[in-house]
Amino acid sequence: MRLYCLPYAGGSAERIYAGWRGRLPGLTRGRVEIVPVELPGRGSRMSESPVPLADALVAGVVRQILPWRETPFALFGHSLGAMLAMEAARVLQHRHGVPAAALFVSGAGAPGPGVSGPGASGPADWLLPDAEFRARLRGLAGTPPAVLENDDLMAMFMPVLRADFAVAGQLCRRGGRPVSAPITVLGGDSDSEVPISRLAGWRVYSTAATVVRVLPGGHFFIDESPEQVIAEVVRRLRDVETVEADRSIPHSDWGAGRPAR
Repeated sequence: MRLYCLPYAGGSAERIYAGWRGRLPGLTRGRVEIVPVELPGRGSRMSESPVPLADALVAGVVRQILPWRETPFALFGHSLGAMLAMEAARVLQHRHGVPAAALFVSGAGAPGPGVSGPGASGPADWLLPDAEFRARLRGLAGTPPAVLENDDLMAMFMPVLRADFAVAGQLCRRGGRPVSAPITVLGGDSDSEVPISRLAGWRVYSTAATVVRVLPGGHFFIDESPEQVIAEVVRRLRDVETVEADRSIPHSDWGAGRPAR
């Protein structure tokens, strides 16, 4: 199983998920490969221009997954990454016939027409003047104050952040066909950006089971409590593995030493 991990706005997937493999339990570590999906304009792709168009960014994510289409996979994303994961899962299944085994959406309310969310709580907040945009970032509490107060660093990261917010603004208002993958929704109990009431709406985007889990922390609980996030991911991947194993057993074997269902 490959677990493709998508970052929040302005974040580097390689940095955010760098320690995840080492935190996986021993048996799971041998069966799950953590694959950070780096986006343009950061990390190892720093030299590339950020992409402000949702469909183009999603297409880039899909291109990184398709060469491994024969390997079972799941998608995890936080905030912007959650919406990218949902859209990538939809494109992979309905356009390429490659369904994900599981989908994890973290720190994001369910998308849909008229919805606002991270990167779209105001009218085109990615177009705000620099001072107001910095205030918006400060309110999210995900950018270190030392970075927000450093003009040189902000000049470097502002284009990436604005592009990511633009993509989030496009995706958070987009509905679409459900996928067959079970969805696990993770939220923070003190996340002022995404109220707990908005988490259940993800159920309409899966034809399988959807589970909602609320963890301690604010909007960036993924950085505050990574062990708890990983524990939820591992638990759900084990459930998926069990279901897949059951499906692989021929019908003639059912009932031979197995409980009735």
